[in-house]
Amino acid sequence: MLCQLLALLRFIGGVVLCVEAFLDVPRRPNGIFVFRFNWLLTTALTLGAAADVIIAGFLCFYLRRFASPANMKSCAVSIICIV
Repeated sequence: MLCQLLALLRFIGGVVLCVEAFLDVPRRPNGIFVFRFNWLLTTALTLGAAADVIIAGFLCFYLRRFASPANMKSCAVSIICIV
C-alpha cells in the first residue's frame, strides 16, 4: 500500500512537471523553470528511490522467510528469475 502511494505521488509529480515544461516551451530560455520546480524534481526522484528501496527490502524479506533446506533449490531459481 505504501509503495502504491509513493508511486502515485511520483506519477502526479511527473504529470505536473510535464505540463509545466510543455507550457514553458514558448518562453525565453532563462532557467526559471529549473529553479521554480527544483523541489518537485527532487521530491519525484526521492519518492521513486524510496519505493524502489521498500520493494527491494520486501523482496529480500520474503525470499529469506521462505528459504529452508527443503525449498532452497526453488528459492535459488526464484532469485535467478528475478535477476
